[in-house]
Amino acid sequence: MGDFKVGGNWQAIQGNGFVADFAIDREQDNGFSILEAQASHSGGSVTGEGQGKVQGRDFHLRIGWDNGTAGVYNGTFGLDGSLTGVTFDELHPDNVTSWHSSRQFHTG
Repeated sequence: MGDFKVGGNWQAIQGNGFVADFAIDREQDNGFSILEAQASHSGGSVTGEGQGKVQGRDFHLRIGWDNGTAGVYNGTFGLDGSLTGVTFDELHPDNVTSWHSSRQFHTG
């Protein structure tokens, strides 16, 4: 079984009301997926880019936002391919909220 294919356009719907839009490129490397991402939130008024990885059922993505903050998205894939987790501001790690993906993912 390969990693979950998280490439393409999808959203992280956050528990604090924000929605992050991701455009992710995925490459396979030594048993896990390397991610390159373009992102926006707040209706596109804040943009950023970042890197991450998928390894097994674990997802990690760090986005450097152009407003000087950095968002870290950690998650786990459910049995149905849904992705849920927590996100926090790297500069203020106590600022944490939950999130879930706007779609389900498949392995390959």
